[in-house]
Amino acid sequence: MPTSPPSLIAPSRTHRAWAALLALLLGLALLPGLGAGPAHAEPLDKSQPGLLSVTDARRALSTMAVDRNGADSGYHRDHFYKSWRVVTAQKGSNRGLRSWYGWDSYTSSSWKEPDVTRALAPKKGCDAREITLIRDAVNEDVRWNASDCKVTGGRWYEAYAGRTTTDASTLDIEHIVAMQDAWNNGAKSWHADQRLQFSHDPLVLAAVSKSENRSKGSRGPAQWKPSNKAAWPAYAQRYISIKSNYDLTLSSEAERTALWQMIGGAPAPSKPSTPAGPFKDVRKGQEHHVAMAWMKSAGISKGWPDGTYRPLQPANRDAMAAFLYRMEGSPKVSLPSRSPFRDVKPGQEHYTAIIWAYNKGITTGWDDGTFRPTQPIDRDAMAAFLYRFAGKPAYSAPSTSPFKDVRKGQKFAREMAWMKSTGISTGWADGTYRPAQPVKRDAMAAFLHRYSKKF
Repeated sequence: MPTSPPSLIAPSRTHRAWAALLALLLGLALLPGLGAGPAHAEPLDKSQPGLLSVTDARRALSTMAVDRNGADSGYHRDHFYKSWRVVTAQKGSNRGLRSWYGWDSYTSSSWKEPDVTRALAPKKGCDAREITLIRDAVNEDVRWNASDCKVTGGRWYEAYAGRTTTDASTLDIEHIVAMQDAWNNGAKSWHADQRLQFSHDPLVLAAVSKSENRSKGSRGPAQWKPSNKAAWPAYAQRYISIKSNYDLTLSSEAERTALWQMIGGAPAPSKPSTPAGPFKDVRKGQEHHVAMAWMKSAGISKGWPDGTYRPLQPANRDAMAAFLYRMEGSPKVSLPSRSPFRDVKPGQEHYTAIIWAYNKGITTGWDDGTFRPTQPIDRDAMAAFLYRFAGKPAYSAPSTSPFKDVRKGQKFAREMAWMKSTGISTGWADGTYRPAQPVKRDAMAAFLHRYSKKF
């Protein structure tokens, strides 16, 4: 596993890589595809971690459950966070920020990664508001104080309002799915770390017009939409992606109708197609449906208590350990009196599988002594897990990487090239591997199914 932790300083396990999770966009970074902006807000990256394609978003919307219990009066912002956490990078490197923003998956030859690390003082980084303002500035037209990371000037496109501003004080950092909405639709039952992760997830955050954000409040799409209609498709795409990734329900059928109105396309037929197998949310002909059915029949995945597999949800690190442990035949494990990871306790879900993976050298955890079990596993780390699970077979990587976004000498470059050589991973149609992108559960099934045929 990676030895370099991602960028959120405290607590140690609060940010995805799911986090994500979650890519730098030029212009409105967190709302890709918002076409009302000026030409200089382009290009816009639609392949960032956690963002579903329009097709997948529509599919997720078709099957998304609706909360039948109504609003919960127990919400308070402090259940998610009290103040913005600090984001930092490793000294002399953009690595932490690359992980947080998913820059590794951006491959446009016309785009140059900004040197954000010069904003980060050794003992004080940027909080999430400042770093989001820096990231969302149009064409990197932004100025900030290197000593405390406070933004002093720049230019931003307010996608909700459809206008450009040079005054950061007119901007709020918006949670596209409001925290109260998340609380009412599933987040109430989360661990505090997961709620903190949600509140700082780049997929969830956007720098937007203060007036628009405050007009919205905690309302969902059934009660509020951006005044700039050109922003509707991308707003809905991201909103659906967030709810799907975090397994949040819709507030009402009216919310589903409003999202269909914004994202476009026809709703799915009321009569679903025949399920492909044991999971009620996996249909015949769906991508990777054979592999997902195999996961159940082989005893590798049990699915969820409601009978779903949740194919578009990211696979967490503890689940990856459990899948491999079951593929090994669930061998007997001598459990230590003390866990090797300070965030994994005896009796915790998948504890035996995590200890087994540690004993086998499949995972080494992070430098800070954590395993981060509920953090989604990224595609590069997944390759490393599988390579070690296979016994680290002899393999010499080619001098030229088989993936155009994987450089020779990059962390896990050898393991990713091995995935390609074995046919376990074919990569994407554009020639990329997207190493920092979280692995969805349907893709995980495909990787493990292919692995089972070769080893």
